[in-house]
Amino acid sequence: MNRKPKESISIIIPTLNEADFIGYILYSLSRQTYKQFEVIISDGNSMDETIKITQNFAKQLPKLTIVTAQKNKRCPAIQRNNGANKAHYERLLFLDADTIIPPDFLEKNLLEIVQNQLDCAHPITFPLTKRILDRYLYMLTNWGVTLTQRYFPLAGGWAIFSTKTLHRKIKGFDERLTRIYDDVDYVSRAAKAGGKFGIIKSASPYIFVRRLDKEGIRGALKNMLIQGIYMGLFGKYKMQKLIERPYGKFGTFKKTPLEVRKTNNFLKLLKELIEKY
Repeated sequence: MNRKPKESISIIIPTLNEADFIGYILYSLSRQTYKQFEVIISDGNSMDETIKITQNFAKQLPKLTIVTAQKNKRCPAIQRNNGANKAHYERLLFLDADTIIPPDFLEKNLLEIVQNQLDCAHPITFPLTKRILDRYLYMLTNWGVTLTQRYFPLAGGWAIFSTKTLHRKIKGFDERLTRIYDDVDYVSRAAKAGGKFGIIKSASPYIFVRRLDKEGIRGALKNMLIQGIYMGLFGKYKMQKLIERPYGKFGTFKKTPLEVRKTNNFLKLLKELIEKY
């Protein structure tokens, strides 16, 4: 017997100069087997073609809204909250712009969330990369977040399921965390507030590893160690001032997302990307 989720979902995507990536996530959303969702692009005043590309998906995604942040008040946490404030549905999903999801992502994960009665959830994730070390790093990360989910919830901002009730209860993402840690902080506070958190495995997103592309494994591990030390010494708020983490300027993809709209077979596109990267 085929089961379908019964609830609609609001999908919030913060963007700032994401023209090289936004087409892929919007295309993959337009190919979902489950259609009861709206998409809210929460933009931070992009200076590239992010908005133009988004608008080109209006026919494929009828429930598509663009929210624009104030120029001096933008960061992922602020923009996620801005998007959530415009959400029409109880169930929320926060995605990053450089994410690609398979066609059954919403359908399978919503069923798993309902079955396990989760308020907040994060899917295991796979990288779009050819580098074997990158893949092992993500395998270890998936193992780690699964192992600690009951005692120390961890999640990456590229895919966090939540609810409007829980989001309001914890007052959303902490907007003082402007550079790092807002995603981990969110799920931690959600669990402490009584929300049931879980790692879900029904359908996984694929993400472009642009930070690893720039920093490499050594650089990424070094930065994680430094961030941990800063966190322990100075706390999560003072740490923000000590870390350089560019937003909206973190590299570009090697080909235009305009090609995405010419691709009729999403699974073929995803297979090509996985094989290439």
